[in-house]
Amino acid sequence: MSKYKYKAGEYVVYGSSGICKIVDIKDLTLSPIIGERNYYVLEQINAKTSTIYVATDNETLCAKMRYVLDKKEILDILHRAKEGSISWIDDRKVRAQEFYNILHNGTHEDMLLMIGCIYLKGRELAEIGKRLSDSDSGILRSAEKIIREEFAFALGINGEDVGKFIRSELKIEPLGDL
Repeated sequence: MSKYKYKAGEYVVYGSSGICKIVDIKDLTLSPIIGERNYYVLEQINAKTSTIYVATDNETLCAKMRYVLDKKEILDILHRAKEGSISWIDDRKVRAQEFYNILHNGTHEDMLLMIGCIYLKGRELAEIGKRLSDSDSGILRSAEKIIREEFAFALGINGEDVGKFIRSELKIEPLGDL
C-alpha cells in the first residue's frame, strides 16, 4: 500500500485551479532553504503549460486536493440541491462575502443554490430594466466555471451541455447559460 493518498495518473480537483492530473510524485528541491521534499506534480487539464507542485507532507495544501466527483455523486448533489434554496441578501457587502465564502469553501450543492439565487435575481432585475452588479456577475461566472468544468469532465460531456444536463435532472426551465 502506498504512503500517499493519491497516485500518479489520477485526476483531482486542486482548489480553484480546477481539475488536474497527477503526472508524478517525486523528490524535488524547489527551495534551498527547505531542501528536498516529496511533491505531487499536478498538471491542469485546461492549462497544460501550468504545473503545480504540492508537498505531500503539507497538510494545508493537500487538503485543497480531492478526487473528481463521479456521476452518482453529481446526481446526489443535484437532487439535494433541488430541495434547497439560498435567499438573496440585500446588503451588497454581506452578500459579496457570503457568496465569496460559498465559492471558495462551499459545497457543490451550495454553489448550485447560489447560482440559482443569482439567476433568479438577475431575471427579476431584467424585468424592471436593470442588471446584476459586476460583483454578482463575476461570482456567477466563477461558480458556473467550477461546476461546468467538473461536471463535464466527470460525465464525459461537453461543457456547453452541462446546463442542459442539470436542467433535465432537476426538471426546471432554463435560467441562464450554465
